[in-house]
Amino acid sequence: MWAMRVRAIGLMLLLTAMLRLTGCGGEDSDPNDGNEPMAEADRDDDDEASDCISMGGSPDDLTGTWAVQYAAAFETWLPTPFAVPATFVIVWTGRMEMEQEAETIEVFNDHPCDLQVFVVEDVDFGIIFTTASIELIPSHSYSVSRNGDTLIFPEGIDLYGADIDAFDDPTTDALPVEDDDPRLVDFESDGHPGFTARITGLVPGEVYVSLRWIRQLHPSVVDGDTLEGPVDALGTLGTVNADPWMLDQELTLDALEYEDTNRLQMIRIPSEMNCSDILDRSECIFRDFNPVASVPPISR
Repeated sequence: MWAMRVRAIGLMLLLTAMLRLTGCGGEDSDPNDGNEPMAEADRDDDDEASDCISMGGSPDDLTGTWAVQYAAAFETWLPTPFAVPATFVIVWTGRMEMEQEAETIEVFNDHPCDLQVFVVEDVDFGIIFTTASIELIPSHSYSVSRNGDTLIFPEGIDLYGADIDAFDDPTTDALPVEDDDPRLVDFESDGHPGFTARITGLVPGEVYVSLRWIRQLHPSVVDGDTLEGPVDALGTLGTVNADPWMLDQELTLDALEYEDTNRLQMIRIPSEMNCSDILDRSECIFRDFNPVASVPPISR
C-alpha cells in the first residue's frame, strides 16, 4: 500500500493537487462540488450519447489527441476541528497528444485541465486551486512503450512550490516546511513561498505548501478510441505556512486499494478540443467512468 504524509491542510491540499482545481480556461471551483460524487442519476444518457465523441480510431495506431481521467482513493484522520476519519477520491482530468511509431509512443503536452477531491463522508471543508495555479503547472513530454495492447508509462513526478532541481532525490527527499528554505519557490508569484491553496468551509483561509505528486498509469487498449487500466499514486505535502495558523497541522494519508476506483480512462478526441472543451463535455466523454461511486464511506 502506498502512503503519503502531508501536513494538515496538506492532506486537503494534496488532495485537491487535490477539492477542485480548475484549469485551462475554466472558472474557479465551487468548493461544494468537491463533496458530491458524480451522480449517474443526473445524467441523461440518451441526450449525452447523441453528443458524445466517436473517432473510429484504429487500436493499432494510437496517434492522436486524448482526454484523460484518472482517480485515486485515500483515507486519513482529519485534524482538529474535525477529528474524524475520512475518505478522499482525487480525480484528475487532462489532455495529451500521442504519436505512435511501431512499438514506441511519444507523448506531448501532457497537461492537467482539472483536479478535484471528492469527500466521501460529509465533512464541511473544501480546498481550491485557482485557474491561474493550474495553468502554471508545466506540461510534460515523454516516451511510452507498447507491448501488444498494454502501454508502459514511465513513473511521473510533479513538485509544486519547490524547485525540483534543488533536491538530491526529488522522489524521496523531505519537502521544505520552513518559509526560508532556499528550495521553495513562489509558485503563483502571490508573495507566499510555496503552492497556494484556498480553504473553505468550517475554517476558511489559505495554506502555502510544497507538494509532491507521483503517479504511474497502466492503460491497456480497449478499442481504437478507449484505453483503460489501473493507477498507482503517491503524494507528499509539507505545509510551509497558513492563515489562520490552525490550518498548519500534520496528518497521515494512506492510499486505499480500491480496484474500481484507482483507475484511468483515456478517450480519443478531435485535436481541436482544448481543456475547456474537455471539461464542458466531461460527463459525456467519460460517461462510462465513475470512480467515486464504488467508494464506501467510513463507518463511525
